[in-house]
Amino acid sequence: RVGVSPQLCTSCLRVLSSLVAGSKPEPLLPIVQELLDTISRPEVNESSHLPLYTELGAVIESLLNVLGSSISSYTPQLLFLLLRLCSVYRAQNEQLEETEKMISRLAELQDITVVELYARHSASLVEKLAGLHKEWTRHSPDQNLFGELLLRAIYQSES
Repeated sequence: RVGVSPQLCTSCLRVLSSLVAGSKPEPLLPIVQELLDTISRPEVNESSHLPLYTELGAVIESLLNVLGSSISSYTPQLLFLLLRLCSVYRAQNEQLEETEKMISRLAELQDITVVELYARHSASLVEKLAGLHKEWTRHSPDQNLFGELLLRAIYQSES
């Protein structure tokens, strides 16, 4: 919703994370796409409110833990969100360790390496971002996300 404060979004994400963490997989599976669509909304993942990203990460971690390998069909959207977290944390000089662990967990749940995860999904992420590049400014969240994706492509090609 337009006009929702980042603080309110942060509180809602905290509650959502707790609800997901306390759930069983079966009732969550039918609503996973709706949950991901909601936390992918610009007012949630394009904020400058850093605590919001901590709670967003907690929701993603809860989804990974509760749903396990059942989450694999949602990998592109999850990877997009995790890379958004990385780009925000990098821009704020924050630690990336927890987000890196979630990326590794996402790959592990599919029995692939992180390099394979990026190889499978980078093209679709670039395609998703490509249509928006003319609207970017120096502080555009999508530009930072694109930079994060390029940075990771360089690191992955070196390993």
